[in-house]
Amino acid sequence: KQGTHLYHILNKLHPGIVTHCHDPFIENKLGLIQNENIINYVDAVIIASPHNQHAKQTIQAIQANKHVFVEKPIAFNIEDLNQISNALEKNNVIVRQNLKYRYLFHKTPCIGKIRYVSLNYTRKRGVPLTPFFTQKEYAHKGVIADLGPHLIDMAFYLSGWPKLKSINQIDVKLAKNTPSPIGTDSGWINWNEELDKEIHRDMDVEDRCFINLECENCLMSFDIGWISHQKQDDIFYLKIVGEEGTLYAHKMQIIKSD
Repeated sequence: KQGTHLYHILNKLHPGIVTHCHDPFIENKLGLIQNENIINYVDAVIIASPHNQHAKQTIQAIQANKHVFVEKPIAFNIEDLNQISNALEKNNVIVRQNLKYRYLFHKTPCIGKIRYVSLNYTRKRGVPLTPFFTQKEYAHKGVIADLGPHLIDMAFYLSGWPKLKSINQIDVKLAKNTPSPIGTDSGWINWNEELDKEIHRDMDVEDRCFINLECENCLMSFDIGWISHQKQDDIFYLKIVGEEGTLYAHKMQIIKSD
């Protein structure tokens, strides 16, 4: 789905720039050349495959001397990241990860040295309708792999990349205990009881995650969820506390001391 979305954006900006695709899971409906050896015919690649393929395919593209735009997360462990780094040292290409949330702000307003960041993004009922997000075989993790990279990157980007010291994390699966009333709106689909059973039958990843990060001179707290006991369909809230002011993101309001 995301790959198709990116195709339409790029084709609108630069018609004809996307020429080839390879998707072993769905029918090619974009009118592109379907070729599993795509890497031999292009200058750059967009990787929007299941999470467990990102690192491997990124390394293959770099080694083929192709520029890469890869969906998050680019990797799940230090070993894969080191392999990507080593490949980049040997090939003069550009690799970028799709972490777009950081650009909601051009820069953090002048609120002084950052001391605390609180970032929450929860959906009432918003589990993606695909096993590529909900099964460990493809996704490795659940909501932390889907929404987590955006929010954690955003927090570090806006607070000046403080040095990380420690991590505390709790993963929860609410799906088996959470009703999905007919007509409840999700960020991805309209839920009903039968669809709820179908999705959650094979779901073996977390759908809610709580994270506390201790950084050098700064604390960060995250509440991330596909499922939440809340009235609104989606809740997004960002609070950054600095020594000279506080930024609130859901109202885009800045309060500074005199």
